[in-house]
Amino acid sequence: LQDRVSGAGFTFRELSDEEKAERAFQKRFKSITSHLLSFIQFARAQQIEPKEVDTRISVNPPISKKDLFFAEMANHVYKKYIQHLEDNDFYDFPRMLEKAASIVTETSGECIVHLGPEKNIDVRIKDTQWILVDEFQDCSPILNLLLEAIRQTNGKTRFVCVGDDWQAINGFAGSETAY
Repeated sequence: LQDRVSGAGFTFRELSDEEKAERAFQKRFKSITSHLLSFIQFARAQQIEPKEVDTRISVNPPISKKDLFFAEMANHVYKKYIQHLEDNDFYDFPRMLEKAASIVTETSGECIVHLGPEKNIDVRIKDTQWILVDEFQDCSPILNLLLEAIRQTNGKTRFVCVGDDWQAINGFAGSETAY
């Protein structure tokens, strides 16, 4: 190629290691970020804490060095993410579900759910008779934590769970049709 285009005024030079690394980084950054986010979302939905990831890595190390590197890097980012949430009192969706389950349990269901400004209705979890869970095929352990807290504090609540396992599209995020 160099011989063919050099007559047209093009010059060639080998990229430095730094330039190669920068180009590779730019090309792969989006992909790596996406994989890291998927890793964290899955771990959060499955209620897998960073310490458990460390244990899993040490007990059953990944097959390749590349997989081991990714697992260690992803867990490092995961630890930083969890720390950032806690340090700043931020909530992601799994943390909101954990907090809601904790409040339901700690109050023995005496907590109130406000059904919105238009209806102006407050309902105690302990008084709830029916709960409809739509898209149940996308249930995950973290959502099940809240449903179990409600069930444990109010044995009279009946759940109607509607789902279609053919529509289960959130497996990457930790949902399981087993629920």
